[in-house]
Amino acid sequence: MADFQALPQKPFLKQEAHQAAVTGFIRMEGEQAICTIAIHFSESAILKIGSVMLQETLTVIDEGVADLVGEITNMVTGATKKILWDKGFGFELSRPEIFLQQSEYRHVLPHKVVVVPFQSDFGDFQIEACMKDIRKPAAWGKYSDHRQIV
Repeated sequence: MADFQALPQKPFLKQEAHQAAVTGFIRMEGEQAICTIAIHFSESAILKIGSVMLQETLTVIDEGVADLVGEITNMVTGATKKILWDKGFGFELSRPEIFLQQSEYRHVLPHKVVVVPFQSDFGDFQIEACMKDIRKPAAWGKYSDHRQIV
C-alpha cells in the first residue's frame, strides 16, 4: 500500500479534456443517481506511486501499471461508495476501465464535472466526478413541479 499524503487543491469545473498518461474510470449506478469518477495520473506520479505500492522500481506504464490504476480506482470509488451509503445513496460499481494516453471516457453528460487536483510528493493527479439525479419527479421534494435537478 502506498503510504503518502495527497493534498487536495481548489476544485474547479472541467472545461476541457485532461490529457494524462493513464486514467482509471468507473461508473456508479443506483436508484437515486448515476455517478462517474475518473482518476488521472501523470506518468511520473503513477510510476512513483506504483513503485511504493508494489515495492519494486517501475519505469514504464505497462499492463501491470494499468492493473494497478484499476485497483486504485476501485479503492477510491469503494471509499466514495461507503460515504454516499452513509448519506442514504446506494450504488453498484462497474468494473474500472483504464485509458492510456487518451480521454475517450464519457461522464454522465451533459452534467457538470467537478475536478479536484491533488499534489503529492509522488507527483500530481486529478480526480473528476459527475453525478446525475435520476429519481422520479415525486421523489424530488420541493422540485415536484418537474424541474430538472442539475
